[in-house]
Amino acid sequence: MDQSHPTNERGPMVGDNLKVMKKYLTQLINGITDPHPLISCLDGKGVLADRHKQMLDLEKCNYDKVRALIHLLKDDCRGGFIPFVESLQETGHISLAKLLLDGK
Repeated sequence: MDQSHPTNERGPMVGDNLKVMKKYLTQLINGITDPHPLISCLDGKGVLADRHKQMLDLEKCNYDKVRALIHLLKDDCRGGFIPFVESLQETGHISLAKLLLDGK
């Protein structure tokens, strides 16, 4: 298991966290139809920076918001993996959360 990182640590994800996010990228993008509750949950956990929220607000459709969110998490939220999994569970995406946890 990867070394734990602070929730708000910036920089790309590393190790198993990054591998799992890449492995299940398509399932994540296709499995989240409404990203707004997930974004709110991640924001409440301190994962997203203001610039991340601004970038996500620029995306017009939900599909593009989800895609941008996943890429932001992979590329600039090193400590965001566990809060992301928790947020998936809290917003009803139990099977996606399980997929990520089992993929490690």
